[in-house]
Amino acid sequence: MKKRAISIILAALMLVALAVPAAATEEKTSSVTVTTLVAPTYEDAGSFGEGLAAVKKDGKWGYIDKTGKAVIDFKYDYAGTFNEGYAVAARYEEDTEYSSIDDGGVGGYIVYLIDPTGKETHLTVHLNYTNEDYPLGLYYLETLEDQRNLFVQEGVVNVAGAVFDTNGRQVKPNDAELKALMDKCEANELIEFSFTYTDPELGREVKEYDYEVFPSGVSVNGLIPMCVRSYGIPVYFLMDKTGHIVKEYSDMIETTWADDDAIYLDYFSAPDSTGYIRAARVVYEDWEENARFGLIDYATGKWAVQPAYDGYRYFLNGETFGNGMWIVQKGDKYGAVSQKTMTETISTEYDYLDIFTNGLSAACKDGKWGYIDTYGNSYSVGLPGGGTAKNLAITGPFSENGVAAVYDEDTGKGYLVMDTPVNGVLPAIEGSDGVALSTYFPGFDGTVDSIHSTISPDDVIAFEQDGKYGYYKLTFDLVGQNPFTDVLPGDYFFDEVLWAVDREIVDTDTTELQPKTGCPRWKVVESIWRAAGRPEPTITSVPFTDVSPDAPYYKAILWAYEKNVARGSSATTFVPDETVLRRDALTLLYRAAGEPEMQKENNFQDVPDDAYYIKSISWAVSQTTPITNGVSTTTFEPNSQVVNCDVLVFLYRTAETNAIDLSLGTQLK
Repeated sequence: MKKRAISIILAALMLVALAVPAAATEEKTSSVTVTTLVAPTYEDAGSFGEGLAAVKKDGKWGYIDKTGKAVIDFKYDYAGTFNEGYAVAARYEEDTEYSSIDDGGVGGYIVYLIDPTGKETHLTVHLNYTNEDYPLGLYYLETLEDQRNLFVQEGVVNVAGAVFDTNGRQVKPNDAELKALMDKCEANELIEFSFTYTDPELGREVKEYDYEVFPSGVSVNGLIPMCVRSYGIPVYFLMDKTGHIVKEYSDMIETTWADDDAIYLDYFSAPDSTGYIRAARVVYEDWEENARFGLIDYATGKWAVQPAYDGYRYFLNGETFGNGMWIVQKGDKYGAVSQKTMTETISTEYDYLDIFTNGLSAACKDGKWGYIDTYGNSYSVGLPGGGTAKNLAITGPFSENGVAAVYDEDTGKGYLVMDTPVNGVLPAIEGSDGVALSTYFPGFDGTVDSIHSTISPDDVIAFEQDGKYGYYKLTFDLVGQNPFTDVLPGDYFFDEVLWAVDREIVDTDTTELQPKTGCPRWKVVESIWRAAGRPEPTITSVPFTDVSPDAPYYKAILWAYEKNVARGSSATTFVPDETVLRRDALTLLYRAAGEPEMQKENNFQDVPDDAYYIKSISWAVSQTTPITNGVSTTTFEPNSQVVNCDVLVFLYRTAETNAIDLSLGTQLK
C-alpha cells in the first residue's frame, strides 16, 4: 500500500491548510473516556440489546436498563439478549407438564419469549400424535446455554431443535408438502422415509412415515433452513415463516454410488442477501473427515464456489460475506474467497483469520498477530507515544464504532485500535487520562474468547471487579476516522478520500461515498471550490438556465464561472447532472491550476492534436506525480466517464503538484 503523503493525524498542523486557517488549528489525538455506567454488583452479566441487559442476582437472571434500574424481575435461570423486541428466557417449574419436542415431561426448564415490559409468551409445541399443545421445556439448562444465536431473528427463533414465531407457536413444515418431498426422495432411491404394512383392522396396506425434522442453520431473509432425516442421509429444504416449503434440495444430491460411498449435500444455510448458500459435498462415510464446503447460487442451484474447503466462518446474522470476503479453511489454515471473483484471493496460509469488518480482519501468521485488508495488505498497530506493537494478541473484529480491542504482551497493556490506517499503521488509543485501557478491564487477557475485549456497537461493556459484574460506558473522540462504509483500507483511492474528508471537500453526513458511481459535473466544480477554501464569489448570477440559485452548489458555480474555471457546455447551459468525462475533469483542474503554459505532447492515438483539452492532458501526464496516465501507452480514453473516487484522486494529485494561481485565490495544497 502506498504511503499517505499527508498524515491524517497531523493534517490540522499543516502550515498551508485548505479549509481552515493554519493559525486556528491545533493538534488533536484520538481518545476514549471510560465511565462506570452500572456499578459492579451482579454475579454475572450479559450484553446490552435494545437498551436492556440480562444480569444475575441471588442466582437468578433479570434485566436492567442503562441506568442500572431493574426492569424485569430476577426470576429466570436463563436470560438471552433482546433482539427484534424479544428475548429468550427460561426458568425451572417443577409441576409444569411440558414437551421437549419429542417426549413429554413434568418439571423442567420452561422456555419463554419475553418483551421489554416482562410479558411472557410460552414457546408452544404442538404434538401431532396427541393433537395437543404443550409449553416447551428442557431437562438440561445447558441445552440453552450452549446454543449459539439464541435470539429472535427475522421474526423467528430456533430453540432446542425447533422453530418458533414471536407468538410462541412452533413453525412446522406443511405436512402435505413435506410428505411429497419424502416420497420424491424415495422415488429417486435416495433414502427411505416410510414403510408399509398390512393393517389387520383395515384389511389393506398402510403407509407410515418415520422421520425427524430439525432447523439446520441461521434464518436469513425470512427463510429457515430445515432438514428432514430418517436413519440415513438428511434432506434439506427452505421453509418460510408459514411452514411453506419454498425450495428443496433432493434434486441436487448426487446418487451415484462408488465404492459404497454416497456423495451428497449436507449442512447448508438459507440464501443470504447476495443469493448464496453455504453448503458441503460429503462422502457418506466419515462425515467429519470428508466434508468439503463451497457456495451454491440459490437462483441456479449451481456451485458458485466449488466445495474445496474444510470449514468456514459466516458473517453477522448469517451473511456469507463480510466486506465482500468469505473466510474459508483448509486443514488448520485460513484464507478468504472474494465475492467479486468467487475465487480464493487471500490464500489459506493464516493460523487465524477473523471475519472482515470495516475492511479489516484480525490475522495471525507464524504466531504473529496483526490486521490485513481485503487485498491482503498487512497493517501493524501503532502504540501511543510511538513505535509499533511487536507481540500482539488480537481479540476480535472491528465494531460499528470503528474500534477493536488488542492486547500487547510486551507492554502488558490493552488498547483500543482504530480502523483507519496512517502510513500502514493502525493507531492505538489509551484512556483520555493516559491510563492504559487494560486498567479498566482487569479481566482483559488478550484472548479471542475474552468477553472483556468485545466492543459493543452501543459502546457499553460488561466488566468484572472482585468477582462482581457491572458496565462501563465508552465515549470516543476519534480523529481522522474513515466515515464511509464503502471506502475500505486497501482501496487505491482510500488515502485520497480521507485527505478530502480532512479538508471537508466531501460531505460526511452520509455513510456511503458511492466511489464507483459516475461523478456529476457540479460535484467536480464544488470539490475544486471546497479545496480552494470556499472563496466567496463577487458575481451574483450565471447565464446558465439549468443551474438554480437554490442549488446547494450554486456558490461554487458562481466562483468557477467568475474565475473562468467552468465555462459551461454552451453559452446558456451547464448540464450540472451530466457525468463528467475524463477530458473535462482534467480541463477543470487545469484551469483551476491557472492554465500553466504547456508544451503539447501527445502520444495518444485517441486524442486529436487540435482537441480543446490537449493542454489539459499534456499537463496532467507530465507532472512528477501524474494527475492521471493513459489507459495504455497509446490510448487515453478522453470520453470515458469519471467516477466519484477518481475525481478525488485527481484533485489530491493536483494538490501534490503545488499548483497555485494567486489570481484565482486558489491554493490546492
